[in-house]
Amino acid sequence: MTLSDLIKDAVDQFGPEKMRMPVIVALCISCVYEVASPVINKYIFNDIEFAVFLAGLITLDTLTGVWKAYKLNRVSSKRFGAVITKVLVYGIFSIVIHALESFSDKDMVKSAFDWLGSFGYAAMMVREAISVIENLGAIQKGLIPSWILNKLKDFDEDGKFNDPSA
Repeated sequence: MTLSDLIKDAVDQFGPEKMRMPVIVALCISCVYEVASPVINKYIFNDIEFAVFLAGLITLDTLTGVWKAYKLNRVSSKRFGAVITKVLVYGIFSIVIHALESFSDKDMVKSAFDWLGSFGYAAMMVREAISVIENLGAIQKGLIPSWILNKLKDFDEDGKFNDPSA
């Protein structure tokens, strides 16, 4: 089914007068997306898969944080502002990482910042994972082994996973 078929079906179902504005809006959004998408991918941020994973962890952190606050009878709306701040800080940090990784066509300059993407993205994911695990540990003591949290905190501290056999 093509876009033309979808539009024709919608017009047949709802009538041409009711469909005029939604079709115009959809076409405008589509045109803006087609023009803006390559620019955004090149100059702003291009790792949507990472963003989805990070959004999932932020959502889990928020949900487990509310659950923990409920269980401890400390529910308050004050902490929701921190979620917005966190999303903005992570977003800006992701843009900075992307800019430093992509700003030059000179291989030597690019290679100077290759490490930043790996460690920066990992740091955001680990920070969120730590928060979720801490929340789960507060909700039900003893279910999450403390060594897991300690390993993640060690990585958060110095960016290295120490050899578990040592």
